[in-house]
Amino acid sequence: MSARAPLEAPVFPATPEAMARAVVPTAAGGLLLGTTRSESGSAPVAISAFSWTPTRLVVDDVELGRIIALRALALGARVAVGTTRPAAWQPLVRVAGEAAHRITVGEGISRGSGLASAQSPVLLVRDRISDPRRVPGARQAQNDLIAVEAAAAGPWRCLVTVTRSVSAVDPAASLALGRAHVALLANGSTPLLEAFCDGLGLDPAAARRMLPEPAAAVAGQDEGPAHTHLLLARRGPVTRVQVAPTEIERRMR
Repeated sequence: MSARAPLEAPVFPATPEAMARAVVPTAAGGLLLGTTRSESGSAPVAISAFSWTPTRLVVDDVELGRIIALRALALGARVAVGTTRPAAWQPLVRVAGEAAHRITVGEGISRGSGLASAQSPVLLVRDRISDPRRVPGARQAQNDLIAVEAAAAGPWRCLVTVTRSVSAVDPAASLALGRAHVALLANGSTPLLEAFCDGLGLDPAAARRMLPEPAAAVAGQDEGPAHTHLLLARRGPVTRVQVAPTEIERRMR
């Protein structure tokens, strides 16, 4: 009986350009926001940002928005930012490295970034589009939101709305909160918290009891200070989440 040479594994050649655009399909595992602590220890907190149904997230701070966008890039997502302050998003492009080609930042409304799939989901960011100094009136805010909602419709898409860092949200942010699934609150001001709770159908009194101390920060093991935020889920529990920026994420400040 003659010996047979072992079969070789098939080889599929790819150009350097194709390899640079390859992504790892890990989006189904969830997008990590931070950790929550209890008497039994700490546990990771993640949201299902990309799935068969679109996800809508609202944050009240542009730094949080950049962190979420960078972590979405790590899941293989393409990020399309529509903003009235493009300079605030250039740090994201700067630290993204080879993934920068998957980021688009434009002034105005983001209309999307092509087809979305489990291997290549899309994160749409809507940042300060209804700034009253530039676009006054609730009617325009409604039109803006309709346009963004249309771009965010469909599977494997997540819409992140960044509200203005003021004591109360603008009309468009109120509309976005009415459609949001989850909100992450860094600013503990009472008017903003009540607006978030009203939009998500939550009890503001219960949320106020969960507010951290002003400027609360907990030392992370290897990731620098972990700032405490409130995670508000539609008609769900209010959770304290400690978001610890990584070294790369801190470079975006």
